[in-house]
Amino acid sequence: MPLNENKTENAGGHEPPVDLARMMDLTGGESDGLRELVDMYLEQTAGQINQIETAIRENKPDDVRREAHSCGGASATLGMTRLGRILKELENQGKAKALTTAATLCAEAREELYRVREYLAKHFK
Repeated sequence: MPLNENKTENAGGHEPPVDLARMMDLTGGESDGLRELVDMYLEQTAGQINQIETAIRENKPDDVRREAHSCGGASATLGMTRLGRILKELENQGKAKALTTAATLCAEAREELYRVREYLAKHFK
């Protein structure tokens, strides 16, 4: 999975969904390790967003907080900065036991994960 070195921002000047330099630092640029890390992250994060969505629907703020914290930590560590911020807000709402905009935030997290997936597909060929 060689890295496409084009590091330009997304169309419209928006922040890229992935900090590629941070991700490369974690694996030392080793492509097999990077591929494994990306695949594991995408699968795990999709599952966690599903769990957050269920917890919101069932009005379980402690579950929202726990899953968002776990998922947000992994996202921030790997350089998915915007997704990490969305999940941090979900975590905060769960902690406050006030899921006022949690459904909207969860939808944004799902959309951002899609952006991450598409971005990585374009940059790793």
